[in-house]
Amino acid sequence: MIMSDKAEEARLNNIIDMGLTFSVMVRLYKKGTKGILRGRLTTVVKEVFEAKSEDEFRVIYSNFCWWS
Repeated sequence: MIMSDKAEEARLNNIIDMGLTFSVMVRLYKKGTKGILRGRLTTVVKEVFEAKSEDEFRVIYSNFCWWS
């Protein structure tokens, strides 16, 4: 079964939201950080799933970790 783009986006958003909601770490950041992380993860997660090599994944991961 092939998901529509909207269904796929909703699924990824739900996964991201669950991960952030259940993460203890988010509570340690200043207020509003969860929304910022959600927005950034929404764009980056697609790149992660489409990475074609470990090197490509490492670049995506590094860029996410050092973004400001």
